[in-house]
Amino acid sequence: MTAALISSAAAFAAEPVSMVQNQFDQVKVFPNPWRADRNASPLVTIDAIPTNSTVKIYTTSGHWVKTLPVNGTQALWDLTNDHGDKVASGIYMYVITANSDKKVGKIAVIR
Repeated sequence: MTAALISSAAAFAAEPVSMVQNQFDQVKVFPNPWRADRNASPLVTIDAIPTNSTVKIYTTSGHWVKTLPVNGTQALWDLTNDHGDKVASGIYMYVITANSDKKVGKIAVIR
Protein backbone atom coordinates (compact mmCIF):
# COMPACT_ATOMS: atom_id res chain seq x y z
CA MET A 1 0.00 0.00 0.00
CA THR A 2 2.88 2.40 0.69
CA ALA A 3 4.25 1.99 -2.84
CA ALA A 4 0.79 2.81 -4.24
CA LEU A 5 0.61 6.00 -2.15
CA ILE A 6 4.07 7.10 -3.26
CA SER A 7 3.23 6.37 -6.90
CA SER A 8 -0.05 8.28 -6.58
CA ALA A 9 1.67 11.25 -4.90
CA ALA A 10 4.38 11.34 -7.57
CA ALA A 11 1.78 11.35 -10.35
CA PHE A 12 -0.13 14.16 -8.61
CA ALA A 13 3.04 16.24 -8.15
CA ALA A 14 3.89 15.90 -11.84
CA GLU A 15 0.58 17.48 -12.95
CA PRO A 16 0.90 21.12 -14.02
CA VAL A 17 -0.69 23.67 -11.74
CA SER A 18 -2.41 26.62 -13.34
CA MET A 19 -2.44 29.83 -11.35
CA VAL A 20 -5.64 31.83 -11.53
CA GLN A 21 -5.01 35.51 -10.99
CA ASN A 22 -7.04 36.92 -8.16
CA GLN A 23 -8.44 40.44 -8.51
CA PHE A 24 -6.60 41.36 -5.31
CA ASP A 25 -3.15 40.04 -6.38
CA GLN A 26 -1.78 43.50 -7.15
CA VAL A 27 -3.03 45.28 -3.99
CA LYS A 28 -0.24 47.10 -2.15
CA VAL A 29 -0.34 48.92 1.17
CA PHE A 30 2.36 51.47 1.95
CA PRO A 31 4.03 52.57 4.09
CA ASN A 32 3.46 49.55 6.24
CA PRO A 33 4.31 49.84 9.02
CA TRP A 34 3.55 53.53 9.24
CA ARG A 35 5.97 55.09 11.74
CA ALA A 36 5.75 58.64 13.05
CA ASP A 37 9.55 58.91 13.22
CA ARG A 38 9.99 57.90 9.56
CA ASN A 39 6.92 59.17 7.72
CA ALA A 40 6.27 62.90 7.40
CA SER A 41 2.86 62.35 5.84
CA PRO A 42 0.13 60.82 8.01
CA LEU A 43 -1.25 58.83 5.07
CA VAL A 44 -1.32 55.13 4.31
CA THR A 45 -2.01 54.27 0.67
CA ILE A 46 -3.93 51.19 -0.39
CA ASP A 47 -3.21 50.85 -4.10
CA ALA A 48 -4.35 48.70 -7.04
CA ILE A 49 -7.82 48.21 -5.61
CA PRO A 50 -10.35 46.68 -8.03
CA THR A 51 -12.92 49.14 -9.34
CA ASN A 52 -16.21 49.46 -7.45
CA SER A 53 -14.62 48.27 -4.20
CA THR A 54 -15.19 49.33 -0.63
CA VAL A 55 -12.37 49.60 1.92
CA LYS A 56 -13.04 49.43 5.63
CA ILE A 57 -10.59 49.67 8.53
CA TYR A 58 -11.12 47.69 11.75
CA THR A 59 -9.28 47.15 15.01
CA THR A 60 -7.98 43.64 15.63
CA SER A 61 -10.88 43.17 18.05
CA GLY A 62 -13.29 43.76 15.17
CA HIS A 63 -14.45 47.29 15.93
CA TRP A 64 -15.10 49.38 12.85
CA VAL A 65 -12.76 52.38 12.62
CA LYS A 66 -13.47 54.00 9.26
CA THR A 67 -14.74 53.41 5.72
CA LEU A 68 -12.29 54.88 3.22
CA PRO A 69 -13.32 56.65 0.04
CA VAL A 70 -11.94 54.90 -3.03
CA ASN A 71 -10.63 57.18 -5.77
CA GLY A 72 -10.19 55.10 -8.91
CA THR A 73 -7.99 52.22 -7.78
CA GLN A 74 -6.60 53.86 -4.64
CA ALA A 75 -7.72 54.64 -1.10
CA LEU A 76 -5.90 56.87 1.37
CA TRP A 77 -6.17 56.47 5.12
CA ASP A 78 -5.26 59.54 7.14
CA LEU A 79 -4.86 57.43 10.31
CA THR A 80 -8.04 58.81 11.82
CA ASN A 81 -11.27 57.15 12.84
CA ASP A 82 -14.72 58.06 11.54
CA HIS A 83 -14.94 60.97 14.03
CA GLY A 84 -11.65 62.47 12.82
CA ASP A 85 -9.66 61.44 15.92
CA LYS A 86 -6.12 60.08 15.44
CA VAL A 87 -5.93 56.33 15.91
CA ALA A 88 -3.59 54.89 18.51
CA SER A 89 -0.50 52.80 17.80
CA GLY A 90 -1.45 49.25 16.98
CA ILE A 91 -2.38 46.75 14.33
CA TYR A 92 -5.41 47.51 12.17
CA MET A 93 -7.18 45.29 9.67
CA TYR A 94 -8.31 46.46 6.26
CA VAL A 95 -11.07 44.71 4.38
CA ILE A 96 -11.44 45.32 0.65
CA THR A 97 -14.73 44.10 -0.79
CA ALA A 98 -15.30 43.82 -4.55
CA ASN A 99 -18.43 42.05 -5.73
CA SER A 100 -18.62 39.00 -3.46
CA ASP A 101 -14.83 38.70 -2.95
CA LYS A 102 -12.88 40.01 0.03
CA LYS A 103 -9.27 40.63 0.88
CA VAL A 104 -8.18 41.12 4.47
CA GLY A 105 -4.79 42.50 5.47
CA LYS A 106 -2.97 44.24 8.30
CA ILE A 107 -1.63 47.76 8.73
CA ALA A 108 0.74 48.61 11.59
CA VAL A 109 0.70 52.11 13.08
CA ILE A 110 3.57 53.18 15.33
CA ARG A 111 3.16 56.68 16.78
